[in-house]
Amino acid sequence: MNRALWALDASDRRDVGNVVTWPMGYKEQVLPPLILVAYFSHAKNVPATWRPPWYRKIPGLKKALQVLFQTGNRPPPVPFETTYQSLQRQLDATASTAANSLVRWRSEREFRACVWLPQMRLWRTDEGQTRFEMSGTYEVGWTAPPVKLLSDRPPLPVAKYTRGSGQVVPELIEPSFESWGVKIEIDVGFRIRERLVRAASYYFFGGGVPFMCMTLEVEVRTGGNHRVVFNGSSIPTQVYQADTKLETYDMIHDIRDWPEVWKTFTAGGMQMAPYRDEDPREVYIL
Repeated sequence: MNRALWALDASDRRDVGNVVTWPMGYKEQVLPPLILVAYFSHAKNVPATWRPPWYRKIPGLKKALQVLFQTGNRPPPVPFETTYQSLQRQLDATASTAANSLVRWRSEREFRACVWLPQMRLWRTDEGQTRFEMSGTYEVGWTAPPVKLLSDRPPLPVAKYTRGSGQVVPELIEPSFESWGVKIEIDVGFRIRERLVRAASYYFFGGGVPFMCMTLEVEVRTGGNHRVVFNGSSIPTQVYQADTKLETYDMIHDIRDWPEVWKTFTAGGMQMAPYRDEDPREVYIL
């Protein structure tokens, strides 16, 4: 889909089955902001963990990977500021201009995908019914022009960035009420749309460009000790922020070896690349 933004909102969802129970003295739980960002790590040459073995030395493959790495991004200024002005959806004059502002970083286009959830709230009404609401946004990022050194990349608006394409599963957030609280799951996909890249994918990997992906699983618990699990594909690099806590997966240093690269790129056109089942990142929020 050629969309740039998805609203990840759920307003006044109700526990109509009254399955949620609350510990004595608890009536409300509010989570701090959650942020997921994906960017392609920049490198002048192909890193050792990405170099094809002798039996995969397809003519031109190493050069193609080198150009791909040269489209890599500047690392994000994490932890991001978590003010309303930093986390707002629209890029306008009211946005935060702080160096670590999320909205400012998004305007610079140095990312492949970004998910941010400013708030999740679970509460019990005076009548005893449990309700849940959340606000959030998913934005598909950009492919940057290739440069050997990041300092050589021209600034906007001169630099030619290309917007990717994306998808969200599910598009409508459906919280699952449990005895201990509520659970939500969000999967987002993003892929390069450039025609030359699509042609190269067929030549080198035997199929179209798959969706790289990130997934978020959140458990908001009535008694606290909330659980957040981040996961995603082996490519690209991903940074996860829960309030000011950070977890990072690095596509160069954390990827196992070339077979992991091959498995990701050969997932199939418009298909979701496989998740890092053995390497999720888990955070507990008291």
